[in-house]
Amino acid sequence: GRLDHAWAHFEHSYICELIKIEEEALRIVLEVIELDRKLCCTEAAFGEVSQESRQARMQLSSVLAHINSTANKRRKGRTDLRSDILDRACEICSNTSDTSDAGYVVAKSVVDAFQALRRYFQQAERRLEMFSPYLENNAGLVASLVEYEKSWEVAARYLVEASSL
Repeated sequence: GRLDHAWAHFEHSYICELIKIEEEALRIVLEVIELDRKLCCTEAAFGEVSQESRQARMQLSSVLAHINSTANKRRKGRTDLRSDILDRACEICSNTSDTSDAGYVVAKSVVDAFQALRRYFQQAERRLEMFSPYLENNAGLVASLVEYEKSWEVAARYLVEASSL
């Protein structure tokens, strides 16, 4: 009767909402994968510190910051992970021969964390059916985001003002 009809309507609405959440999460993941491909091609064609690579890195960083804000519950979930910090770190890694230099160590940690995050999404592409639409439930993603956010914060503090090292 009426109760069965109301329950069926509720279940239908609930399932539709779950499907919408899953589609949105997958859309964001696919966007990161596409932007990472673009960055790979740009870096190969123009070099890591080129203006073209900076632009591609900025687009990728923007989407990663959004993902960080929703999935990274272990830290702050910052939305302001600006690409200029990462760009500065890439420049330092490209131009420093002394790997014991404090600036290099800080720069390398943020570049390595960013690369690990990129690798996570490159691997996720091959197993999208295993990817949870609730981004915070993907342990590898959260771990990569935590490392990137931590290293980004240190780099933001010390690399913007090179004289502070």
